Amino acid sequence: MTMTGDLLGTLRYMSPEQALGKRAVIDHRADVYSLGATLYELLTLRPVFAGDDRQEILHQIAQSEPPAPRKLNSAVPVDLETIVLKSLAKNPADRYTTAGELAADLQRLLDHQPIHAKPPTLIQRATKWSRRHTAVVRSAIAAMIVVTIVSTLAGMVAWNQYRESDRQRGIAEGNERETDAALAEAERQRRRAETNEAEAKAQAKQAKENLTKLHHHLRSYRRTQQQLGTSLWAGSQFEDAEDAYRIAIQTSFQLEEAFGSTFSILFDRQRAYKSLGGLLAETGDLKGGGGSLPERHYDSARDIGGPNSGIPKVDCEPEPTCLG
Repeated sequence: MTMTGDLLGTLRYMSPEQALGKRAVIDHRADVYSLGATLYELLTLRPVFAGDDRQEILHQIAQSEPPAPRKLNSAVPVDLETIVLKSLAKNPADRYTTAGELAADLQRLLDHQPIHAKPPTLIQRATKWSRRHTAVVRSAIAAMIVVTIVSTLAGMVAWNQYRESDRQRGIAEGNERETDAALAEAERQRRRAETNEAEAKAQAKQAKENLTKLHHHLRSYRRTQQQLGTSLWAGSQFEDAEDAYRIAIQTSFQLEEAFGSTFSILFDRQRAYKSLGGLLAETGDLKGGGGSLPERHYDSARDIGGPNSGIPKVDCEPEPTCLG
């Protein structure tokens, strides 16, 4: 059975290495494949690979995995299916080494003992499939690479967009905080302005009250001095009376400077001038000296009581009862 060169044996029992037609050693493991194909056909009542075209059958033998026997005949025991598929392995190294090993595993099956053959794992099946479909595997790998690159780029773009959106969100939050701070500061300024306005109003009110008190105090003080001067004059204390009248006149000027010229201020000043003039006339020469001091005080009193001032002239003799 160990020959090289042309295809040998019946087509449907031919091993993959024979179907490939490669110049390689064909050994007894090809016989194991043929035995496995025969056993498969006995169990499923169909060949491992069927078809009318010679090249198609050869391609299936070389590249395709046979359908599991249990899919075609569910009565086939699982261990028997494992023995058959091991015999039909594409790679000679995966088959039984000799027909004797195949027969020994069949005997173990009949004796209800564990067989040596093991069903191929998922990784083994995937490896076998990839070996037979190199072009497909390469295409799949290329597609995976493309998908990976695209996914990576998409992930990078998405990450950059996320970072940019996060940055924009941070800017927006910062602007919001600044706006809140500005609003809070504006509110503080408004409250401070309201407080300042209230304080200003209170201060203005207090100042007005103080001015009113000052006005009353100065006017009361002037009248007190006027009355004091009259009393002192009546008691012949002429120098002290003169001082009192002069203080009354000075106070009237202070009132006018602080509160403006009013009828009462001018009237009180006229009385003070007349009183002072009368006092000096009694103690000195009213007509003497070409316009004496008492006469000038009388003139001041008459000027204050002029026709346009609304203040009547005081026309009486310089007596304390009249001038006081």
